[in-house]
Amino acid sequence: MHSILEPHDVATTKRASAPLVLLLLTLVAYVPAMRGAYIWDDDAYVTANPTVRAPSGLRPIWGDPGANHQYYPLVFTTYWFEYRLWGAVPTGYHVVNVQLHACNAILLWVLLRRLSLPGAFLAAAVFALHPIEVETVAWIAERKTLLATLFVLLTALAWFRSLDTGRWRWSATALALFVAALLSKTAVAPLPIVLALLVWLRGQRLRLPEAVVLCSMLACALGLGLVTVWRERLEPLVDVALPTLTLVERILLSARAIVFYVGKLLWPADLMPIYPQWSLAQDLSWSLTCMAVVIAAVAVTWFGRHRWGRGPLVALLAFVLMLAPTLGLIPFNFMRFAYVADHFVYLPSIPFIVLVVAAAVASARRWRPAASWTTVVAATLLAVLGTLSWQQGQIYASAETFWRSAIDRNPQAWVAHNSLGYVLLTRGRLNEALESFTKSRELKPEFAAPYSNTGVVYLSANRFDEAIHWFEAAAHIRPDAGNHNSWAIALDKQGKFDEAIIHYQMAVDLDPRFGGAHFNLARVLWRQHRLAEAGTHLRAALHAGLEDPAAHRLLGTLLLVQGNPAEAVEQFAAAVALNPKDTEAQRDLAAARAELEARRQ
Repeated sequence: MHSILEPHDVATTKRASAPLVLLLLTLVAYVPAMRGAYIWDDDAYVTANPTVRAPSGLRPIWGDPGANHQYYPLVFTTYWFEYRLWGAVPTGYHVVNVQLHACNAILLWVLLRRLSLPGAFLAAAVFALHPIEVETVAWIAERKTLLATLFVLLTALAWFRSLDTGRWRWSATALALFVAALLSKTAVAPLPIVLALLVWLRGQRLRLPEAVVLCSMLACALGLGLVTVWRERLEPLVDVALPTLTLVERILLSARAIVFYVGKLLWPADLMPIYPQWSLAQDLSWSLTCMAVVIAAVAVTWFGRHRWGRGPLVALLAFVLMLAPTLGLIPFNFMRFAYVADHFVYLPSIPFIVLVVAAAVASARRWRPAASWTTVVAATLLAVLGTLSWQQGQIYASAETFWRSAIDRNPQAWVAHNSLGYVLLTRGRLNEALESFTKSRELKPEFAAPYSNTGVVYLSANRFDEAIHWFEAAAHIRPDAGNHNSWAIALDKQGKFDEAIIHYQMAVDLDPRFGGAHFNLARVLWRQHRLAEAGTHLRAALHAGLEDPAAHRLLGTLLLVQGNPAEAVEQFAAAVALNPKDTEAQRDLAAARAELEARRQ
């Protein structure tokens, strides 16, 4: 019986074409995603990220764990190189994400063939086309998951080469690749345990060299995992507190999440960017049922291993282990919005998909249907999954479509209402923006962002007293640099310079890397003829990565006043480089060069 379900029985030429087929299937299904825009925190990762934009950004990307929201230097390095190629155009980043997903599907096929598992091609194709993976692929900021999965699959291939050859160089390669995976996303930390399970699956004994490698992997996972925990606690995504859960509640939450992901993988309906946050107290009976289901599944596969083999047990354990960092046992930032998310199951979905496909292939072999029927069934499945992925990818067409989709599917998503309001605000639709901010405040009164954004609406309308009211309310909830900077801007526009200086200073004290606040403070100090202080803050603004021609021009003017035309030329030249059409900066540059030449003579 020859069919798509049994790639080991097809001709060698067809096996050679499998990677190309997987690539083409992925590219076709993800056409809408490749046309997508920036969403959510993509700006923080790419377009508004000083370490990505700056030519010298690789140094802080690797050398300063606090330079970015997360210490994933390999991910930000890819952004840095891409920014040199296509700047802020989102299409390039989307295309790279899709290509990485295709590479992961191809590597999965290679790995499954190496393990001699049935249905290798079908499993890889299902992974490539399953709509639950769309969020990871279409969201530029989730490059970390795609890249980490790439290195995980390469780690597994190197690991099996080490087991088969007994050569240390393959063990060292596996360790290096795993470290690369951790430097992309530390949620892959449980991989060493999964690799040990795969040794057991093959009926092999773990030799001392491989045991040393696994222990080294675990040590690296622990160290970099602690860095991730420290970084998340240092700078949470939003000012809303993490849910307070007891240990028992966390265990029940984990079981419920596992069952949730199984359901979405088997029936990928009602996928959404932000799922409703469950109430464990109200749904206690369902949580207990999920716990019973998980325990029963592990027990059945354990006691049935002599009949079905160790594969089902290993696949189930690998699925749970790779989910473990995002199940809620250890608090993490995203739990402020929801307990589950599609991108959490990207890598863990692999063992589950492999298990389901292998079971389907085993059933097909037992019942021996006609090869044409199995091919039709498999092709229909892939067509349905590909169509669903195409449709799911369309919600990423723009930030507005993304957030409206999130609200349509989960009206209680308070962060979605605020984010939609911000999009509308940037497009000048102020009344609609106010409605969204109001809804966000009603749903989550302790969330400061919609208060601050409401202030921005009034600030843009030159209603300064009302703006100050909302900025003050936001700062009362969350006294962060952004709220104090906005408050100071409103005071500045009213001519209340002394009060503005107080809040600008509070902003830079709270966040010394806030280049915009340093520049704003420098402008007010300049007006008050406090030139030395203004110069200090201008340099701090530029050192923080602020790319504003006005900052370079003001510093250049200050340097001329201080009698330093050489450095003034550098600053005016930087302003012209950032905005070649700025005729005033060109005149300033010419004047500074003339003065420098006069001094030399």
